[in-house]
Amino acid sequence: MGLTLIGIMTWCYSDGDSTRVALVSMACIFAGSRMGFGALKLWTSGHLQTELPRYEYQKRRWQKAGKTNVALAQQIEAIIQGLANASYLALPAFIIAAIQARKFLYLRLSVLLCGWLHLRWKLLPIYKS
Repeated sequence: MGLTLIGIMTWCYSDGDSTRVALVSMACIFAGSRMGFGALKLWTSGHLQTELPRYEYQKRRWQKAGKTNVALAQQIEAIIQGLANASYLALPAFIIAAIQARKFLYLRLSVLLCGWLHLRWKLLPIYKS
């Protein structure tokens, strides 16, 4: 839902090159809608009545690390992810759609690279465990 809204906001409020705005917006809308429809399918089929395996695994990791208030840790993780999605991770779409001049090409590419490296760095511990 969030990525879909980023795509819609980018399309509605951008002053950049119309082709680039359309491509970036459609990519965000497509990816966000795909995730949203997948979540709806899981919900209607009853898979969301139980905890997803990745969250069960994270609970076990927290318990092994000695965290006693797992519910609070889950809420903190959700807030952190929401803030990252609403701010830092949304910047590449907004920058690509807003900048009109070609002279900012390196700025756009560096922001995209930073976003990709951030995601890679954040997900790296999951792959190593």
